[in-house]
Amino acid sequence: MLPPLYPARQNRRPTTRADLGRTPSLPPHFNPEQNRSPRARRDRPAYPSLLPHFNPEKSARSRIGRTTVKEAIFIASPRVILDPDHVGERMQIRRYRDDDRDAVMALAPRLTTGVAPWRRSDAVLAAVHDWVDASLEGHDVDDRPVFVADDAGIIVGFATAGTRKHWSGQVDAYIGELAVAGDCLTRGIGRAMVAAIETWARTAGYSRIMLETGAGNDSGLAFYAALGYTTEEVVLTRDLAAGTEAGPPRLT
Repeated sequence: MLPPLYPARQNRRPTTRADLGRTPSLPPHFNPEQNRSPRARRDRPAYPSLLPHFNPEKSARSRIGRTTVKEAIFIASPRVILDPDHVGERMQIRRYRDDDRDAVMALAPRLTTGVAPWRRSDAVLAAVHDWVDASLEGHDVDDRPVFVADDAGIIVGFATAGTRKHWSGQVDAYIGELAVAGDCLTRGIGRAMVAAIETWARTAGYSRIMLETGAGNDSGLAFYAALGYTTEEVVLTRDLAAGTEAGPPRLT
């Protein structure tokens, strides 16, 4: 014969008017601590302990390539960190030094991405070299900082900043050039350098930051859009030689 489902309620006398308002007694085997939720128990921590075999650094590396745990935190929250000591033991976002020049100039051709195909490639390459060279020459000026991504002594990215006066008269912070080595594009380096420039801009008191890039730079446009940048102005061009084939327009 199976035992009754509710043994504590066997032979229970009917409730009378005198029982109303009384606090019912608990069964002797009742333990209030065991019946509370784990988060509310006084004898257990608010958060469960990690499994003995769990290695947070190994887990972070499996998700983000070769980065360390500190780098994983930086990539997830790039706007809160500028001090290179917080970026990670191997990767640093730091200010440019004179001995970084050759490595930075070697990355300058990355800036030709997205340029319109009708522009002369040799002229474009010469122009980007001139831009980077001018930025490096003035890197020690307060309003023209240059940042580099230093991966254990190897420069894998750089970004330059400055100011740009809008035609309305407002002066904005400006991202001049930003380039990352081709084999390091998915490591969060560009995002970290943008964060460093934005932190500099806020500290300097600027309320807005702007940049320019080519309409054909699809990856760059998607990158900046993901960071919250929006289109403010659009530059339009037309091939005048192709327009003459249709003849002059007719006036009505």
